[in-house]
Amino acid sequence: MKKLTKLLLAYIFIFSLSAFSITVTKAAEAESSVSAASQNDSESTLTENDTTDLTEEPAKEPVHILFIGNSLTASNGFNIGTLLEEIAASQGKKADAKVIHHGSAHLSYYAFPSTKYASYHKEVQLALLTEKWDYIVLQEQSKVGIENAADNTFTAIAQLKKLINIYQPDAEILLYATHGYDNNTTTSVNGQDVFLTASQLQQYTQMVYQYIGDKLDLRTVPVGVAFSRVSQQYPELTLLLDDNKHPNYTGFYLAATCFYKAIYGEAPTDITAVSDGCILDAETRGILYAATAGSLTLNTCSRIMKPGQTYQLKACITEKDEEITWKSLKSSVVSISQTGELTAKKTGNALIIARSSSGLQDVCYITVEDETLHKKGLMFATSYYSVEAGDKIKILPSVSAALSENTIKWSISGKSVAKVTSDGTVTALAPGKATIKATDNVSGKSASYTLYVRLSPPKKISVKTVTASANKAKEANVRITWTAVSHATSYTVYRSTSKNGSYIAIGKTAARSYTDKKIKTSKNYYYRVTASNGYTKCESEKSTVFARVIAPTTPSITKTAANNTRIKIIWTRKASATGYIIYRSSNNGRTYKEVARTTSNKKISYIDKNVKKSKNYCYKIKAYRNLSDKTFYSNYSSPVKIKAVKKKTK
Repeated sequence: MKKLTKLLLAYIFIFSLSAFSITVTKAAEAESSVSAASQNDSESTLTENDTTDLTEEPAKEPVHILFIGNSLTASNGFNIGTLLEEIAASQGKKADAKVIHHGSAHLSYYAFPSTKYASYHKEVQLALLTEKWDYIVLQEQSKVGIENAADNTFTAIAQLKKLINIYQPDAEILLYATHGYDNNTTTSVNGQDVFLTASQLQQYTQMVYQYIGDKLDLRTVPVGVAFSRVSQQYPELTLLLDDNKHPNYTGFYLAATCFYKAIYGEAPTDITAVSDGCILDAETRGILYAATAGSLTLNTCSRIMKPGQTYQLKACITEKDEEITWKSLKSSVVSISQTGELTAKKTGNALIIARSSSGLQDVCYITVEDETLHKKGLMFATSYYSVEAGDKIKILPSVSAALSENTIKWSISGKSVAKVTSDGTVTALAPGKATIKATDNVSGKSASYTLYVRLSPPKKISVKTVTASANKAKEANVRITWTAVSHATSYTVYRSTSKNGSYIAIGKTAARSYTDKKIKTSKNYYYRVTASNGYTKCESEKSTVFARVIAPTTPSITKTAANNTRIKIIWTRKASATGYIIYRSSNNGRTYKEVARTTSNKKISYIDKNVKKSKNYCYKIKAYRNLSDKTFYSNYSSPVKIKAVKKKTK
């Protein structure tokens, strides 16, 4: 009921705006006449001895405006704040504007402290703490507002509103509804990447700002509507640079004009007055001023309906004899007649656009809820969300129309895993599982979702080849090791034969190492590891890819020869080897020592000159492969036994 009353008052206010302006003007003229008459009377009675104070009234303070945004607020040498100051001065007003902008910045960068964008947040805090502002303008990165409005844009604007209310309680917040553009990039709409036209992008953007403005009781400045209106009526007038995205001088001038109207209550009227730096002629300025003069406003910017329900949208327009056309961007969910009557068809969301023949427009966001939501009162879109420790999220439930005016109480089970604030913002603290519950404060109806906080991925992954025990395996194995992960109870090892290929799970262990016994020699292998704690959805991301490992093929000793002072062994050549290592035992194979190492895989024989006559020796060898800064080894060959004695010839 409160919401309906507010909308009705806004509707009445718009209709009475022009009459109010006339009344104020006439009152001002009457007051001016009385003042002039009084002054004339006073002047006729003044004498040289009269001591009446003739001091002039002090000059009015300028209006102080702070802009917070990105390259659509200032770029390429153009600054919306500077142009607003110049327009105000040309109309006999005073404005003092400051712009905080960083290319491609999201409002969340300014709203919340973070490691990467800490300076952005501090810059805004400093401006709020050290200067006095009458208006503060917030401008979001265009596509973020469409693709991630609920979790990013709404949360950021709500947080900035909190900060502004604390430090600048007298300042009015204005939302900068930016223009649409078509620069051959896709936009995710309802989870699907699509190419939006400039008009479509502008409509979605306007919808997001007006919807958030309605929820947070903030005023929206429809800059995009003015851009669209000028482009429609004066296609020869270019508002953007060659990138088809960023405003040129004319575009920034138009945006500044929109804010002049929002701040001073009317569009600029004197097209002959101009600042020294303005490069636009009077005719162009007149076009831009006129583009911001009118307005079209719907009686609601958002509504929740049930399938089969109808609702009459009404439009208030300041321009006379304007024809209004209606359009639904998803007519399968909500259809609309050319008289403005909505019909909800099925569950989903739809954007309704009202557009006048001169290009004025407004949008309304319709949510059609199903019977389940109607009965339950509150519902979350999915049953769970998965995040990492340190992440902040704000997931709001869908609320039945019957409960939309009530407030929600938040609670959590699993307080060691996460914490939740009174507005539903959740901060993940440690890996694990928690349940976040939203309860309607009047009806007691509730909904919940499960929050899984993922573990951190294992780090310092290391691999090496290891020989199989007791020579039972024909080839060497690969051992993978890593550092322990806090809260982990097990680890899963994944393997691929290419760095960017498909990784397949090959084993699970509670230890911090794993031995891969099923490899093929002379083949590249890559390993990644995940950490788990018993909850599938808490499993970490895969560790960063480790450099490849190659296990050389095990060579075989094929020939031996001996005399009293020398023993010669010959083995098979292996293409995957860098070289070979020869081991000898003089105690019948109980212990072995390295006696030689070759540096070429083509060297496949060794003569041992350090032997004693008639003594038995055992030999075995293994191949090695140098790869980057690591060395990998094959398994040992089967040992051979030979005596240092010359073979008798027959």
